[in-house]
Amino acid sequence: MALFFVWNIAAALAPNVEALMAFRFLAGFGASASLSVGGGVIADLFDEEHRGGATAIFALGPVLGPVLGPIAGGYLAEGAGWRWARMHLIDTWNLADATEDFLVPQYCQRLDFNRAGSCEPRKQSGSPR
Repeated sequence: MALFFVWNIAAALAPNVEALMAFRFLAGFGASASLSVGGGVIADLFDEEHRGGATAIFALGPVLGPVLGPIAGGYLAEGAGWRWARMHLIDTWNLADATEDFLVPQYCQRLDFNRAGSCEPRKQSGSPR
């Protein structure tokens, strides 16, 4: 996903249409890994009882993205310009990337949950792990 981020920055700063098309292609190439390994990640993260629901939620992205993305991007590009639409995509990706550490339990393995259920770094919780 880092390639997706880098190529979207390049697309937002593209000097002409040809560069924009090339950078958008490369951004799609960088984002394709998440779609190809998504099923395996879901199988690793969820038990059999919850795997169907997780797969359904994961499938919403490839289904709704091509439907809602051009609509939202069109309004944003019309109002603020096409460069801002690319930067908004980068901001959205950064927000999702920053919050996944607290929402995905496997990322919280380096964190401990206190009695209130919030994540705290292990140094603060006193865990020897």
